[in-house]
Amino acid sequence: MAGSHPIAAPRLVGRDRELAALQAFIYGDAPRGEASGGSGVALVEGEAGVGKSRLIRAALMAYGPEEEHRPDAPYRQDGPRVLHAVCPPFREPLTLGTIVDALRQAVDTPEGLALTPLAGALRPVFPEWTDHLPPAPEPVADPSAARHRMLRALAELLAALGVRVLVVEDVHWADPATLEFLVFLAARPVAEVALVVSYRPEDVPADSLLRRLSARATLRLELAPLNVADTARLISSMLGGEPISHRFASFVHERTEGVPLSVEEAVRLMHARSDLVRRDGRWVRRRLTGIAVSATVRDAVGERVDRLDPQARQLLYAAAVLSAPATEVVLTQVAGLSEEAALDATLAALDSGLLVADERGRLAYRHELAARAVHDAIAIPWRRRAHARAAQLLESVEPQPLLRLARHHREAGDIASWCQYAERAAARTLAAGDEDGAVGLLLDLLLHAELEVPVVLRLARMIPLSSVADPARYRELARVLQKGEDADAAGDRAEALALSGEVLFYLQEYDAGRAALEAAMPGLADRPAEAARAMMLLARPRGRGVPADAHRRWLERAAPLTHALAPPDRLRLVIASVTARLTLGDPVGWAAAAEIPDAPATPDLASLVTAGQLNLGHAALTWGRYADARARLDRARTLAEQHEHLLLHDMIVTTRAHVDWFTGEDWAGLLPRVVALAGDPALQPLTRSEATVVIGQLTAATGDPVAARAQFAVAIELAEQAGAVDHLVEPMAATARLLLRAGEVEEAVRISGEAAEMIEDKGLWLWAAELLPVRLDALLAAGRSADAERLLGEYAAGIPDDAPAQAAALRLGEAILRPDPDAFAAAADAYATAGRPYDALLARERQALCLLADESRPGDRPAGSALLTEVAEGLRALGATSDAARPSEVAPTPAAKTPAAKTSAGETPAEPRRRGRPGYGDRLSPREVEVVRLVAAGQTNPQIAEALTLSVKTIGGHIESAMRKLRVSSRTALAVAAVEQDLLGPA
Repeated sequence: MAGSHPIAAPRLVGRDRELAALQAFIYGDAPRGEASGGSGVALVEGEAGVGKSRLIRAALMAYGPEEEHRPDAPYRQDGPRVLHAVCPPFREPLTLGTIVDALRQAVDTPEGLALTPLAGALRPVFPEWTDHLPPAPEPVADPSAARHRMLRALAELLAALGVRVLVVEDVHWADPATLEFLVFLAARPVAEVALVVSYRPEDVPADSLLRRLSARATLRLELAPLNVADTARLISSMLGGEPISHRFASFVHERTEGVPLSVEEAVRLMHARSDLVRRDGRWVRRRLTGIAVSATVRDAVGERVDRLDPQARQLLYAAAVLSAPATEVVLTQVAGLSEEAALDATLAALDSGLLVADERGRLAYRHELAARAVHDAIAIPWRRRAHARAAQLLESVEPQPLLRLARHHREAGDIASWCQYAERAAARTLAAGDEDGAVGLLLDLLLHAELEVPVVLRLARMIPLSSVADPARYRELARVLQKGEDADAAGDRAEALALSGEVLFYLQEYDAGRAALEAAMPGLADRPAEAARAMMLLARPRGRGVPADAHRRWLERAAPLTHALAPPDRLRLVIASVTARLTLGDPVGWAAAAEIPDAPATPDLASLVTAGQLNLGHAALTWGRYADARARLDRARTLAEQHEHLLLHDMIVTTRAHVDWFTGEDWAGLLPRVVALAGDPALQPLTRSEATVVIGQLTAATGDPVAARAQFAVAIELAEQAGAVDHLVEPMAATARLLLRAGEVEEAVRISGEAAEMIEDKGLWLWAAELLPVRLDALLAAGRSADAERLLGEYAAGIPDDAPAQAAALRLGEAILRPDPDAFAAAADAYATAGRPYDALLARERQALCLLADESRPGDRPAGSALLTEVAEGLRALGATSDAARPSEVAPTPAAKTPAAKTSAGETPAEPRRRGRPGYGDRLSPREVEVVRLVAAGQTNPQIAEALTLSVKTIGGHIESAMRKLRVSSRTALAVAAVEQDLLGPA
């Protein structure tokens, strides 16, 4: 995702009150864009990164564009009289260096300024201005007098330049002379310059003159970190102003404490690492597992730590190891300090501003990112021993802090204790409904600890696989489980194989997953829960080469095992059973679906219930029960958002988009939704395949068949990667339809035949609703009417009851085999009843063409023309602009019915003959008439070529020429237009 959505500079948020106060200080009652000439001192204080500089620049924006107020921006003689200086963090700050550098940048030379001889005192600090300054005054013996003369000269230079506001940032790094100058300006009887000063309170030395300056402050602004809401607004401003999920904002706020610079750095790092994704119009994060420490934060914190003595550093190290508020006694013990050294170390750590005390007197880092930066810098041997000391101290605490103990033992290298506490923490986390947190704990343990096979299996069984948001983690888990396949115990080997198979199913590698599950079955005889779980997966009709009856046998074998299982395991298997039955076309599954609750009874069942509702929604889509599909998917989506199941959320949103395609709901807004999903390489192949199918369907309907075919090819490739036959059928059928419209009958027969063969091998005609009509069209165009009759019979016998999409396809198939206006009208009604307006309109189009083509009923032609116009309007309203153009092309036009002009003798004037081959303009040539007559008779290109003793390529050229002349885009429309315009003559 990095680069696909450019990241922007953050806006100033959460500072409205402070901004208004600072602007009022600078401007007073003056017109906008003019400094008021007011006096006083405004102090802007806050920790590093809290936004002091951004606030000051926003206040100065009233003077003009923000770029004019960068610290290094040139002074404009015709611009606002503001001098902006920033104190650099030099170890030994230069005397008056900050002010001198700002003045030097403000003006190239003092030539022409009204300066008195006093300005000659500036020669030592402005040697390059020697030629333009008055002579140096007589030296004075008293250093304080010389310093005072220098301050007066600087003040005179400011006045000569017309400076009304002096901004000095980071004065905690200022040299004493600069601070003296600021105090001097603030203390003058008639203050000519308003001062705006920013600083970090924690970095101000105890003896700093800044404290005298603050006593004269007329405005003091203390900037605090942002709250969660403002953190979300800040992130949103960087990501195109789009909404941010609450959990993501809370996650970032918790780890950055709302410090704007830390928030900005964290978002930029996540964006660069493709960890941010847009989901349903808002930004979320793939993995809520941690935020990397940026180089900016790491370097800033490291510089502050390095200033301290060794004992204070050790105390900071201990606080970073504990990463939680702790008493001085605990910190001292973890740091390994003596009681004598502890007090001084504690005071120094507090003075650094890195540690703060809470209301109970416990000490902790002000920000988590600072703690992590320090922790990562600690030498590993010292860090390991400190974690061991921390674990020993915390084991006596009641109730035991399981997460912290797991972390300390992990860092200390104690694998057995790490495993013990991590497993207990994961169980508690699951019970609380935080599946994402439990997944992180368990996967970390499985991937990074050397564990015995029984322990690996026990931990792997705890993982709610549907909550693993990153597919790469499945592959890591599969590699861990492969080690268990070499276990000594046959049962352990079998369970490792079964778990590997389940993980492969989640990776949508169904053939490999099925092989692993089948290999595991003999060894699971004494493990009924694991056996039932494996059988239910084998009952799912995924992958090729396995007929539906084999899946049904696994389903029946598993059924008796489910009743003796514990409630969570039983619910999991009920969901698997219902999903398998409905995918296999068994209507009993709808009754059994009542066992799947609408909402989880306990938090630990959230992902199961969400997955169950998603599966029911997808099944309802396949059956054509679209209202039910919407209800199930919307319910699942609410649960997925509530519990942040990103993997399930992606699937839900994609399937919901598929429903919207079929039902014609908001096609204009549908395309950007599916494009975002299809283009995300982190999503699973089937999710991307389904989104790509919808893109292809929309593209074909709006008039770009070449682009649509390319989309369908991508969808087919993605579905083939997963071995998902049911996901292959729709893009293959749609491709065949486009081929037929282009006159490529043989290719349409081939690709639709591949899809039909897969369905016949599976014996699952439920999946053929989108294929049947186009397959019949292709077979008839190829002259294979017997094959078409057989296909329709098998389909009619194989589809279940109460499947509206399949029933509508059957009505349309019957009409295709026995064309009749009433039959097509019945098909259109069936699609309309199912809630598919697009397909209903296409069936109406066929009905209208039948009315126009039936020469035995010429009285039906006006009704056919009117119906075509109605269909075109309906398609246009839906958004199917390409299809809308097709019916209007075959409707009779006035020009086609206007007789040729006659001479006064009543004869049509003969056109002058030209030499050479006759040209026919927009009229059909005699050969084209012959070809179109055979097209209208239902002949294929090879049959026409054989009848006329021409090549197939030549016949194709004649058909393309005729279609171009009559302005149509399909063979059917070509035949109807030729008949309607009386171009074919007697048959």
